Amino acid sequence: MRYRLTEKQLHDAIFGAIIDEVRYIDPRYRKYGGKVEKTHWAEEYDQQPIRDGEKLRVYHGCDIDTAYTIATQGTSGKEYHPRTYSYESGMNPLGIFVTTDFETAKKFGSSNTGMCVVEFTADAKDLEAPVWNGQGTFFGQGTNPMPFNNKTERDAQKSAYRKSALETPDDSYFDYNKSRTRKIDMSHIRQSDKPELAASIFSNSEHQALFMGDLNPNMIKRVWVNLPNKDGYVSTIEKYVPMSRRDFVRRFQKRQNAHDGRVKNEKVFAPAENVLSFDDLVKHVYTSNRSFFENEEDARQGLKSIGMLSNPPSDYARTMIRQMLWPKQIIQLYGKGYFDDEFNRLGQ
Repeated sequence: MRYRLTEKQLHDAIFGAIIDEVRYIDPRYRKYGGKVEKTHWAEEYDQQPIRDGEKLRVYHGCDIDTAYTIATQGTSGKEYHPRTYSYESGMNPLGIFVTTDFETAKKFGSSNTGMCVVEFTADAKDLEAPVWNGQGTFFGQGTNPMPFNNKTERDAQKSAYRKSALETPDDSYFDYNKSRTRKIDMSHIRQSDKPELAASIFSNSEHQALFMGDLNPNMIKRVWVNLPNKDGYVSTIEKYVPMSRRDFVRRFQKRQNAHDGRVKNEKVFAPAENVLSFDDLVKHVYTSNRSFFENEEDARQGLKSIGMLSNPPSDYARTMIRQMLWPKQIIQLYGKGYFDDEFNRLGQ
């Protein structure tokens, strides 16, 4: 008998097949690949602390254009990312918002041309909790949030988050079906390496985090795509179709090439690639611009003339550095201090 899998069945089937590869955290619905189904929002089950070095599957909701850029060029959480609301840039200017909950990711990236969920694996050490000035979660309509003035203010709020998470009490609720009070053990938050991150993932309604790492295109596991229906509308209730990164790029390449004014990648390296020295930089610049430079020495003189081959670099080189290098390479060549001073005002 032939039948079509629902989106959830397809989603669970994929996850069940690769459960040993990475940890999935879904605090709302079920433990993928496990035997326990949650029948109540507060039903207790064996949740574990989050450890640095642990691999977690995360999701980033976005429109098709953004997903295509990430799938072809990669991205970095240490670069500035435009925010939906202006106040967010004054609190969390760096970092890619991700969630451990696939259903939540579907709510973001609203677009009349199509919606996507980019799925990838993140090291827990590359995740941090978003920090909001003056309160424990994102702001609602009608508020007037103030940005952080400097790193000291943001660090103080982050420390307050950690203190609060370390003091997370166990909870309880009355189970009317069994006519008894049930305990909810919250030690998985208190005992995590970053308790404030665990609190954001487990207790925040959007189960969110900021991805601060570097993502090469080949690190993407899948891109889930939701295209306009026959009436031309895109809705989160429509079925998301999973595609490999290569299939996704192949499927939408013509569409993206047809866009006028599309910004092309001018980076010399991949986001997670290492640069060991200025000699390494010269070689990569020459290799990627053979039509512009006659040889490596020509490339060296060109970089030297704008002040990129000295540490610290010239003020004139700042724009070129940001245009050509991802944050990882900027830090490797010029140091974390230079990167923070020039591109990381709040010290994320």
